[in-house]
Amino acid sequence: MGYIIQMGVIPEWRGKGIAAVLSCKCLEDLRQDGMKSATLHVNQNNPGAIKLYERLGFKTVRKRGKFGANRGRFLHYFSGI
Repeated sequence: MGYIIQMGVIPEWRGKGIAAVLSCKCLEDLRQDGMKSATLHVNQNNPGAIKLYERLGFKTVRKRGKFGANRGRFLHYFSGI
């Protein structure tokens, strides 16, 4: 199983499809490395990222505790690739 640790796009470049391209490239590389699935975490206070990952086929597996300075709850996502 592959794991996407972190990805982000600076605010002035958001909404241009960059995150989708980066995500697809990560998933492609994981497939080439023999991975059959991928996982990642996303803050539930980030609806844009949640929508992107769901569009790419990721499904919410579970909710985790509160983390970080903003204490947002994280969602654990999983996808077959």
